[in-house]
Amino acid sequence: MEAIKKLEDQIEKILKPLPHLPADARKWLGTNVWWLTIIGVVIDGFALMGIYRAATYLDELTNYLSIYGVKNTSGWTVALTTSLVFLGATAVLMAIAISPLKASKKQGWDLLFMAAIVGVLSNVVASVLSLNVGDIFSSLIGAAFRAAISAFFLFEIRSQFNAAKVLSKK
Repeated sequence: MEAIKKLEDQIEKILKPLPHLPADARKWLGTNVWWLTIIGVVIDGFALMGIYRAATYLDELTNYLSIYGVKNTSGWTVALTTSLVFLGATAVLMAIAISPLKASKKQGWDLLFMAAIVGVLSNVVASVLSLNVGDIFSSLIGAAFRAAISAFFLFEIRSQFNAAKVLSKK
């Protein structure tokens, strides 16, 4: 967890000099990030079902092709399995983050940050698994771009989740 905190601090230093969203936009985003996360979890759920169906069809295709002597389809299987694992991990982290995000707890933001890290790792692994030099470089550039956008928006709302909010009873 210490490594994640160091990474968080490094990213904050990098993003600090950049222009920021207007205060109202940051406040709106921080207040509504919990239901935006719900939308992301639902989309990930549909994507997981789609990847699982693709894996099922691929298994049938592999069986069919093996009749004709085609045996080397393991690359597809590894890629689909890797996608399922990473997307599942991201969806779970985001789902767990919903309740703390709604309560404006730092734990929710931390979980979203970890989901973003898992997403970056997923992009890097998928790039390497493509085993095509041109694809690796273009995929890594795309992954870096997605990571930068994700980090920008996450760190725009970070301050809303740093301080514990204490409700006083009157």
